[in-house]
Amino acid sequence: LFMSKMGGDYYDYFKLPSGNLGIFFGDVAGHGIPAAMLMAMVKAVIAAAGSDEMHPQQLLVNANQVLLELKKRNWRRMMTAVCFDVDMQTGAFSFANAGHCYPGLVKPEGMGAVLIERSGMPLGSTSKKMPALYSGVLLPGETLVLYTDGIIESVGSAGEQFGYQRFTELLQSAWHSDLEVYWRNIIDGYRNWALCQDDDLTFLLLRLEENHD
Repeated sequence: LFMSKMGGDYYDYFKLPSGNLGIFFGDVAGHGIPAAMLMAMVKAVIAAAGSDEMHPQQLLVNANQVLLELKKRNWRRMMTAVCFDVDMQTGAFSFANAGHCYPGLVKPEGMGAVLIERSGMPLGSTSKKMPALYSGVLLPGETLVLYTDGIIESVGSAGEQFGYQRFTELLQSAWHSDLEVYWRNIIDGYRNWALCQDDDLTFLLLRLEENHD
């Protein structure tokens, strides 16, 4: 949901040679045409590399090179991003986070929600340190929620930001067995809180189906 006609939010998913699911999810600072242009450049890099057997850390390094090259030309932009490698049979995943919002992990039936509080330096940083790689397991019936900071930083009528705590509570109360309905419930919760939409909003929900055999 772009704030204007164009935005800097971007996500992609692709099948890896291993059979796993690769996910790239990012947010360019700002919005409008400049953010959209940078997003398109990063998208091209990810599209070219996404089908290779490339771990999450390397994908973030490749995306970072785009921003570093632009910085040499005095076009200074930052981008947060998170990249996942998910085994859709076992639910095991690995991921690297470049300053992006903490991924959410919601238990079946919305009986609990936690944020995976692992992060690193945003893309566009001159740090030569490889992004850290983290791992976890998506259990049957659990939902992985990726999102941009438009919802976390939204401001309500009392002048307070929505914040991570309210968001975690919303992930539980909005839960639905249908992911499309679940997403719409989350957006409704946001709209009931925020005075207006002042940033791009993007969500990706991934659920490992429970085996009822």
